[in-house]
Amino acid sequence: MNALLLKIYDYINGILSPKRRRHTYGVEKAAIILAKNHYPHLSKELVAAAALLHDCTKELSAEEQLTVAEKHGAVFTELELAVPKLRHAVTGAAVARRMFGLPEEAASAILYHTTARADMSPMEKILYLADFIDEYRADELCTDVRRKYFAFLREDKDGALDNTLLYALERSIEILIEECKQIHPHTIEARNFLKESLANEDSKRRAEQ
Repeated sequence: MNALLLKIYDYINGILSPKRRRHTYGVEKAAIILAKNHYPHLSKELVAAAALLHDCTKELSAEEQLTVAEKHGAVFTELELAVPKLRHAVTGAAVARRMFGLPEEAASAILYHTTARADMSPMEKILYLADFIDEYRADELCTDVRRKYFAFLREDKDGALDNTLLYALERSIEILIEECKQIHPHTIEARNFLKESLANEDSKRRAEQ
C-alpha cells in the first residue's frame, strides 16, 4: 500500500466511528469493483482515496462543519446552509484537497457523491453509486439499487452503470418528494441529463439496426 493511502487510513481510523469506518471500507471496495468493471483506466489509488474520504467529515456537527469549511476555504450554498446533512460533501472535498493533496478529479467525486450532477465524470459516477451499493448498507433503497446494478450488469455491462445511476436518482427523488424534503437542483439535473443521454443512445442503437 502506498504512502497516501496509509496516511488516509490512519486519518479516518482516528476520527470515524466503527460504524462509519465499516461503511467507508464498504464504499472503497464497491468503488474499486465499479472502476474495474467500467473504467479500468482510472487510478485505483485515486478511486480508493476518494472513497475513503467521502464521509470523513460526516460525523461532525453542523457547527463543526462551518469551522472546517472556514479552515479549508470551502463555501456553502444557501441550500447547504439550510440542510446541514449536505455539508459533509463540501467539507470532505476541501479536506481531500488541502490535507491530502488529492487532484480535482477525486475531490470533485467527493463533492458530488451526495447530490450527483449533470454530465458526471467517471469517478463522480463511481463514487455516487458506490455509496449506494456498499454491501453493509441494509436499508431498502440501497439494497434495491444494489440488486438493480447486478441485474443490469448481467443484461448489458456497457449500460449497467448509467442505468443504475438513473434508477438510484429517480428513486431518491421519489423518496424526497414523499418525505416533503428539499431536492438539490444538481440531483434533478443529473436525472434529466442521464435520462436524455440514455434515450439518445437507445435511439442511435435502433437506427443502426
